[in-house]
Amino acid sequence: MKLSLSKFAASKFYGIFNINSQAVPFIILTRSRTGSSFLVETLSMHPNIIARGEVFRKSRIISPSIIMDFIWKRHSRNIRAAGFKIFYYHPNDGENEAIWTKIAKKKGLKIIHLTRENYLSLAASREFASHTSSFHNYSQPGEKTLVSIEADIPSAIENLNQAEEFKEKRLDQLENSEMIEVSYEYFTENYQECMKTIYDFLGVKAIYSDVKIRSSGINDYRSVIKNYDALKKSIEDAGYNAD
Repeated sequence: MKLSLSKFAASKFYGIFNINSQAVPFIILTRSRTGSSFLVETLSMHPNIIARGEVFRKSRIISPSIIMDFIWKRHSRNIRAAGFKIFYYHPNDGENEAIWTKIAKKKGLKIIHLTRENYLSLAASREFASHTSSFHNYSQPGEKTLVSIEADIPSAIENLNQAEEFKEKRLDQLENSEMIEVSYEYFTENYQECMKTIYDFLGVKAIYSDVKIRSSGINDYRSVIKNYDALKKSIEDAGYNAD
């Protein structure tokens, strides 16, 4: 993300002289294991977009208002949209409703709500990432040595339940903001079409590339999770989609 940082710094520098910056403020509202890091990376490569990562992953001494204004306001004239990613349950180290109150009150805010329809693949992806400490894949495609793990099913279900509770809370808080919902499945299977929808939503010209989303490299979690069938049944019993 070095390019993104350099671009952000340059935009803020030239933004000093652009008091009437018209960049559309946005957030990517989501949870872990939805392809959000790749979406941020893709958006940050657009010449007219500033996209930052999990700026509120942890609580900060600096006021949330100052941080948000720094990201949303005063950019160079070519920047048409500026925003960041935030999970439903951020910050991770304690509740800070001031963050969400500020977001909810932001005029003209646009929200890209990134979800994952298949909760089984979501939970399996999270379990595998947690066991292998591999949360992002920025490597080139190639063979990988896979390990076999046993999912912590109670923890997986608890994580799903907690994330869902936070999701409903955030959607209620942000119901007055303009929002589009994009699923991980749609994003990965129809990348170019999905990105055009997002670019149109943010009011920037669509650009196209041959980039493809990088998954964990696992097509069949059944082969690497020993208690996969038990995990699937527990997710279905909890009322979540597992197909």
